[in-house]
Amino acid sequence: MTASTTDTTVQGRIASYPRLVSVGLLAGVVVGLLAGIGARVAMRLVALAGNVAPEFTVAGTLVVLITGVFYGVLAGVLFVAVQPYLSSSRRWQGVLFGLVLVLGFGPIFFLADQVQELHVAPLVGITLFSLLFFLTGLLIAATTTRLERFLPAPPRCARTYHALTILAVLSGLGSLPSIIWQVGLAVQQVAGLLAGS
Repeated sequence: MTASTTDTTVQGRIASYPRLVSVGLLAGVVVGLLAGIGARVAMRLVALAGNVAPEFTVAGTLVVLITGVFYGVLAGVLFVAVQPYLSSSRRWQGVLFGLVLVLGFGPIFFLADQVQELHVAPLVGITLFSLLFFLTGLLIAATTTRLERFLPAPPRCARTYHALTILAVLSGLGSLPSIIWQVGLAVQQVAGLLAGS
C-alpha cells in the first residue's frame, strides 16, 4: 500500500467519524428513552416486591426518562467506538455489548443505588436492572445497524453530522457529574463494606 493510499484511507476514516458518532447518538436517544421507560417499570416492580407502596410523580418520571436518554447517548457513542473490536457477527456484537454494560457499569449502578430504591428488594432489583442493561446493549447494536444502512454517507449531510457530534459531546459532558456521583457512591459503599469486614 502506497503512502498516498494510506493517507486517503486515514482521511476517509476521519471523515466518517462524525457520521458514526451521529449514528450512536441517534440510536442512544431512541434506546435511552425505551430504557428510561423500562427503568421506571423496574423501579415499580422492585417497590412491589419489597412491599413498599410505589410512588409515581410526573417530575420523577421525567427525570428517569431524561437520565435514560443521556446514558443512552453515552452507550450509543461507546458502541460505535468499540464496535470494530467486537465480534465480526452483527448478532454477537449486541450480545457482547450487552455483557459489557452489565459487567462494566452494572456493579457501579448497583452499589451506588443501594441507598435509594434497590435496597427494598435487592435480588429483584439486580435481576431486573441487569436484564435492562443487557437489553439496552442488544437494542443499541440493532438500532445502530439499521441507522447505518439508511443514513447517507459523507459528504452528504456533513453539517448535520458535525452538529450531532457536538451535541453528543455536550451530552457526555452533561452526564459527567452524574457519573462521578455514581462512582463516588459506589466507592463509599465498597469502603464501608471493607471497613465492616
